[in-house]
Amino acid sequence: MVFNSIHYLLFLVAAAAICSLLRPAHRNMFLLAASYFFYMSLGPAYALLLLDVTIVCYTVGIMIGDIRKHKKSILSACITLLLMQFVFFKYYNFLADSIGRMLLRSGVNIDIPVFNFLLPAGISFFTLQGISYCVDVYKGRITPEKDPVSFALYMAFFPKLVAGPIERAGKLIPQFSEPGGFDSDRIWRGLVLILWGLFKKMVIADRLAVYVASAFGSYAELGSGALLLATYCFTYQIYCDFSGYTDIARGSAKLLGFDLMENFRNPYYADCPQEFWRRWHISLSTWFRDYLYIPLGGNKTGKLFWTFNIMLVFVLSGLWHGANWTFIAWGAVHGVFFVIFHFLGFKPQKYNGHVDMSHFFSHAARVFVTFNITAFAWVFFRAPNMTTALGIFQKITVPALNINFIMAEMGPRNIALIFVAVSIAEFVGIRKGFRDLPDWLSGLPTASRWLFYIIVSFLLLKCGAYNEVKFIYSQF
Repeated sequence: MVFNSIHYLLFLVAAAAICSLLRPAHRNMFLLAASYFFYMSLGPAYALLLLDVTIVCYTVGIMIGDIRKHKKSILSACITLLLMQFVFFKYYNFLADSIGRMLLRSGVNIDIPVFNFLLPAGISFFTLQGISYCVDVYKGRITPEKDPVSFALYMAFFPKLVAGPIERAGKLIPQFSEPGGFDSDRIWRGLVLILWGLFKKMVIADRLAVYVASAFGSYAELGSGALLLATYCFTYQIYCDFSGYTDIARGSAKLLGFDLMENFRNPYYADCPQEFWRRWHISLSTWFRDYLYIPLGGNKTGKLFWTFNIMLVFVLSGLWHGANWTFIAWGAVHGVFFVIFHFLGFKPQKYNGHVDMSHFFSHAARVFVTFNITAFAWVFFRAPNMTTALGIFQKITVPALNINFIMAEMGPRNIALIFVAVSIAEFVGIRKGFRDLPDWLSGLPTASRWLFYIIVSFLLLKCGAYNEVKFIYSQF
């Protein structure tokens, strides 16, 4: 059951209707059962892993809160256990293959066993969420949650379970004790976010995905024209895919009576890598900042150690996305440019459109450079292996328009549709700025608001891809 399916929409409507009739205690028990039902629809066996992580973190939180000694040892043991499970399921085969290749090059032939199991959906997200909860309890930022139902719901809440946002316990758990009931404004806000998320996913991302897959799959036969287009198409595909998922998740949560954090704030308009990571996948970037970068010393170290810490954070964030050298390379590229921009003295500019033209052109140039660094780094992210990624970079240097290939794979009608849809998305993104979409819409005249609903709904119903393509981040 994926967000862009009729099954999920029916499930969500039924869950929201029932929740509006229940008291908080009964509502939480119902939502917990619904969340496990949702998760088991993706892979029944792995609900046991989610339950295991939940029990461990709940128990450790209680222990840290109740005892005076050995808190650090208990926390360390908990984090080690969670990471061991995470590494086994996500990286064992990758490590076994890499070690086997290294030994073979050294003349040692050892057959290291591999396991053919599916990656548990959402394991990257609920593992980090469990770690953040235990650390926050240890640091005294929150008190341990005594209600097992509320804590289990915090871990399993289905709108954010598979691909985030990675919520902090101090923000989400208190909401479970708030009274529910029917709230027309919250329902409107939820429906608007779901509509916008489905539009970005089904009208833009899924249509771009077809061309990107074809171009990356036949890169050896292409030149710069088709591959540059594929690079920029994927840049927008992954943004619309992932931000679309977050919009649907946040909208779903609102229908159920809860608020999830924003995860994207116009990231492609950032004017330096530092600013990009304040706007892209905010819940993940702030997690790495708070639970890895700052404990390593943050900004309070010398230049050498600061550089090492930044590179470590970015490489690990790349590895977090998947067991492949391409993800490590993707993280390393971002780390290198983050460090370069820092030492060159480039800091985010407070451009708001009301400054002198020299400031405007400087800002625009920096946005252009940052956007292209990000776009070409996505090649590593999208490529299935390093050979393909490096091959694409090599072929991009070969001058060729590839008009026939582009037209055969996309077609004039599809190109026009994507252009219109992207233009709408960009217009809305620029106009709303950092405001939440429902907040921006509420400030528009009634006629403009309804024009937005009609256009987006028409394009979604008429031109949306209804083949239930999985979201990119559901594989992480």
